[in-house]
Amino acid sequence: MYRYIKGILTDKSLKQIVVECNGIGYDIGMVPSQINLLNLNKEIKVFTYLSVKENDMELFGFPLEEQLKLFKTLISISKIGPKTALNIMDMFTPDDFANIILKGDIQALSKVSGIGKKGAGRIILELKGKINFDDIDDDKISNSVASEFDYVKDVLKNMGFDDKNIKNVIKKIEKEFKDEKDEQKIMTFALKNVV
Repeated sequence: MYRYIKGILTDKSLKQIVVECNGIGYDIGMVPSQINLLNLNKEIKVFTYLSVKENDMELFGFPLEEQLKLFKTLISISKIGPKTALNIMDMFTPDDFANIILKGDIQALSKVSGIGKKGAGRIILELKGKINFDDIDDDKISNSVASEFDYVKDVLKNMGFDDKNIKNVIKKIEKEFKDEKDEQKIMTFALKNVV
């Protein structure tokens, strides 16, 4: 409904700003670290997303369009609402977050408020095919990205499964996916078959 709002920043708090445009003041939820960079009584442009629930409407805003795209990607995941998405974005830049997904770094993602290790594993699994890794700067990606099976071991270990169960599921994967390179398919199979 609103692609962006351009107006004067008239108020700001920890997680919200007010932008006045044509005599209307818009309450806009925003990442706290981004709010800190904004100056009162200055004109700003905010890319927006309108969240509509049964009895509530909230407007969320971002200084950059790529941040809005990441927000939309995050809230497309089951059980990830706007507040949790903002918590993630407060901790990581879009490039850093994409790198976390690429490496399957459950440990880093589980530090976000409201996300445990199992939730982090689910987010990584769901986003593997949704983030365009071609847009990430090469120097921000580790030179030693783990193989598909090492990635499975790391994810399952961080989710709390013991070594014996992990070894058993890896054996099943080796039989089932000899030439398969799709990490998402492999991880889906692993999560269904680990005991």
